[in-house]
Amino acid sequence: MSETLERCEECGSEGFLKKLPVFPVNVKKKKGQKKVGEVVKTHIEETKVDIKKQKEELKKDYNP
Repeated sequence: MSETLERCEECGSEGFLKKLPVFPVNVKKKKGQKKVGEVVKTHIEETKVDIKKQKEELKKDYNP
């Protein structure tokens, strides 16, 4: 995986040179990931439903 050279072909320097392997980095989207903002949108919708339920319960308990 590693290669040892005596002379650099680019700059001409001599001595102990070692070439390190370069691995490509692939960033892939995981299957379970959601789009940007999807989690927030879902949370907002769930909160709206909860608020409506709470309002209905408060209206039932209210006696003028």
